[in-house]
Amino acid sequence: MTSLVYHAGALGDFVTALPAIAVWRRQRAVGGLLVLLGRPAHAALAAGVVDDAWDAGGARFASLFAGQPSPEVRALLADVGSAFVFAPEAAGIVRGLQRCGVRDVVRQDPFPKERVHVVDHHLSLFPDVALAPEERLPRVAVPDGAGPSPSARPIVIHPGSGSPTKNWPIARFIELARLLESRGSIVWVVGPAEEESGTAAAIDGAIPEARVWRNLPLSELAGRLAGARLFVSDDSGVAHLAAAVGCPVVVLFGASDPAVWAPRGRSVTVVGDGTRGMEAIGVEAVIAACRTIVTVELGGDERTVSRYDSHARELSRRYESADMSQLYTMLLRYLPPKGASVLELGCGSGRDAAFLLASGYEVTAVDASAGMVAEATRFHPELAGRVSCAAIPFPADSPLLQRSFDAVVSIAVFMHIPDNDLAAAASQLRVLVRQGGILFLEVSSGRQGLQAERDGKGRLFRERRPEEYRLLFERHGFVFVGKDGSSDSRCHPSLRWVSLVFRAAAA
Repeated sequence: MTSLVYHAGALGDFVTALPAIAVWRRQRAVGGLLVLLGRPAHAALAAGVVDDAWDAGGARFASLFAGQPSPEVRALLADVGSAFVFAPEAAGIVRGLQRCGVRDVVRQDPFPKERVHVVDHHLSLFPDVALAPEERLPRVAVPDGAGPSPSARPIVIHPGSGSPTKNWPIARFIELARLLESRGSIVWVVGPAEEESGTAAAIDGAIPEARVWRNLPLSELAGRLAGARLFVSDDSGVAHLAAAVGCPVVVLFGASDPAVWAPRGRSVTVVGDGTRGMEAIGVEAVIAACRTIVTVELGGDERTVSRYDSHARELSRRYESADMSQLYTMLLRYLPPKGASVLELGCGSGRDAAFLLASGYEVTAVDASAGMVAEATRFHPELAGRVSCAAIPFPADSPLLQRSFDAVVSIAVFMHIPDNDLAAAASQLRVLVRQGGILFLEVSSGRQGLQAERDGKGRLFRERRPEEYRLLFERHGFVFVGKDGSSDSRCHPSLRWVSLVFRAAAA
């Protein structure tokens, strides 16, 4: 016989019900069909669990919901032997199904009354069923190859939800996108709610070149999310969908309880405790959560970046107070004329990027630490829109690798790059510096107190001889120009700094 599932709730509610629906199928639809009475678009997400769908919004079912099924509905349900109903106790559909002769009707409150996760709330109907941990995760299957190719996996941002109180300010989402853009291509998910609220227009106005997945069918959106590198969202149905297709998810909770409503998946990171409102969630906390996912793919030294993240304000104050006049005189001697484009790798507090901008250069800056990026724009508001969070070597689809610069400047950064990332970094620098352009590096020597190439705070300091850098960059298409040295005027008076200058040779 046929078994019926009634669920007409929103997307997230349906996704969280999928584990319970799967158990119901095994128990009640053996050898028969399982039909969803609900939203047909949701049935497409439950392929392999649901066999068919009837639109609960159709006029023909009005009599069923009123508890007085019409002859047409009675005929349609004649072969239904059981029904799993997600509805409040007073809902007329239970009475209507019973009057149609459906003897086995199980009703479940759509929302838990106690502080228990909604997935477990639904599964509590089956206390005698032993479930593996994987079976407690909602799963939405997508066809092989439905998402983006592995080389074009985007970071996806969905700046909306079913309630304005659950929405993070769009200005912060835009700031987040700018901080993440050097780590991969950014794609926005926009639906009718974002169109009506003005969120979509805000994105279009702030980022005219933004890539947007607009009003996609749910099955197509699921396929695309399955191939994403990372998904960032408010507490929304799309966040549940992303987790259910296996995409790593960072989800923001300021007005709802994550203990009950957080998406379940193999990689879900919650930011916020749901009690202080969305305004209380800072960009720094979100970018730090994103780093725990994307850093694994990008490499780099996590202990070093974590130290800079956690002490960004203290370190920035120290950097801003340093006398850099000697280095700046040397730097300007080697750089192209004013107006040239300059990329700074490892901008820290923004001190040097701000100097270059004030000196008449067109500046782009990146830093691996989200905390330092935030401090850079706090100390130097003029850098807003010019600085983002990224670590070299960049991912293959980084927008930065589609650009070239007249000069690349990297001050006190290359000591933090592990040996296994060095060749890739040098290769990418040759892409970034256009022919005839300048690469200016400053690295330290003689640092005291290192153990296993780390300082007492856990930061990596791989101090290499200038000859090693010269050999490395000459092998990757650079010509050595010169070397200068200076004493430390910043934090460590006993330290020596070496400046190395290269020119990008003809390909």
